Amino acid sequence: MPSSIKFKILSALEKCFYDDDINSFEEISYISLLKNEVASIQLAYFDTKPDNDLNFANVCIDGELKDIITVKQVIAVPSAYPVTPHDKDEGYLHTTPGLYPDLITDLDYAGRTTLISGNLRTLWLDIKPDSQIKGGKYPLDSKYLLNLRCKINEAIKDNM
Repeated sequence: MPSSIKFKILSALEKCFYDDDINSFEEISYISLLKNEVASIQLAYFDTKPDNDLNFANVCIDGELKDIITVKQVIAVPSAYPVTPHDKDEGYLHTTPGLYPDLITDLDYAGRTTLISGNLRTLWLDIKPDSQIKGGKYPLDSKYLLNLRCKINEAIKDNM
């Protein structure tokens, strides 16, 4: 089924502003973690459909690692004074007042996430292996992440 939603798996260190281009980010293909080490990644998504509607999508984790993955959303918060004029340099992503992706919080709307046409959004995934999970490299195209993508593609129109 064709979808209007683009996805990229990103490092937890990336900052995705609502008006950023998803194509400007480099996707990661694997993570490496040790036994009992927590790893975080982001799943960036962008709805290209020009309908400007507010849609919701269920977020579900399936697969053998579903019990050790926590999903949260990254929310942008207002910043009226992000940098002092004398501290401004080329290392800043943005230097003007606006919304900055900073707050990691639980999913709203009964475990769903919002899909807003033209807005780059991200989900924050914490992978918390217990003592039963072996340390090592886990490919990000594994069953649990593919199932997450499929579930998000099933956007639900809602009249909330």
